[in-house]
Amino acid sequence: MFDVLTALFHYRDKRSPDKLGLYPLTVHTKALPERRYLWATRILVIFSAVNISFTVILSCSLYLLIPQKTSLPILLQSREEGFANLMPQQIAASPESLQNEGFIREYVNLRHALPQNYIELNKMWQEGEKFWAYSSNEVWQNFYSSIDFKDLRKKMRKGYRRNIDIYDITRLSRNLYSVDFSTITRIEGTNKSARTRWKAYLTIAYETYSPSNPPKWYNINPYGFKVTAYSLNYQGKPQKLKSDFSSSFSWLQ
Repeated sequence: MFDVLTALFHYRDKRSPDKLGLYPLTVHTKALPERRYLWATRILVIFSAVNISFTVILSCSLYLLIPQKTSLPILLQSREEGFANLMPQQIAASPESLQNEGFIREYVNLRHALPQNYIELNKMWQEGEKFWAYSSNEVWQNFYSSIDFKDLRKKMRKGYRRNIDIYDITRLSRNLYSVDFSTITRIEGTNKSARTRWKAYLTIAYETYSPSNPPKWYNINPYGFKVTAYSLNYQGKPQKLKSDFSSSFSWLQ
């Protein structure tokens, strides 16, 4: 192989032995095709060497990029001070925490959402229903006594509806949780709506009972989950739909 390269890239052609002399070798027309083939071969060898080198460089670059061919999504959590990394719950959370968060999420929706009609809402908060079963006696009585049902019925007849958007449920201590959520209040038949930010703090417990004498809430709440304390902090100013819109939040305690 090296002999072929030596023959192709000989230092000077005129130094090679030639019985015809220098003049025929340099000028004679019958020798020109051979010289063109020789230089064409030399150009092809140089081009092939460059191409192989470039291919090797690209292959090395692709090999270095192989570990980066997959992407790992990062969960971000919106907080007051900005964004923070959020660990996947299936990795960081225990089964007990997931169960508590499920009950808390359901409780917040039962407490603050406005369904399609007033009869359904009134039934949802009555004694013997799930919201009552999830609340301690003190929490349920304080909530139920604070509601102005006359004003609520009037607003729901006007088309007031409310959905809940829960952002985060954080365990602060063994039985204390905080819930960061928004209420989206709208009037049906119009494009008027408002989003208000809230943060709720609640303590939970699991009540024990005797199987021979189960309590009234046993069939609804067999786990015995109870919210023993509940407080709500206002986090954001709502957009006013009209003069009496902000008053619709006065009973959201």
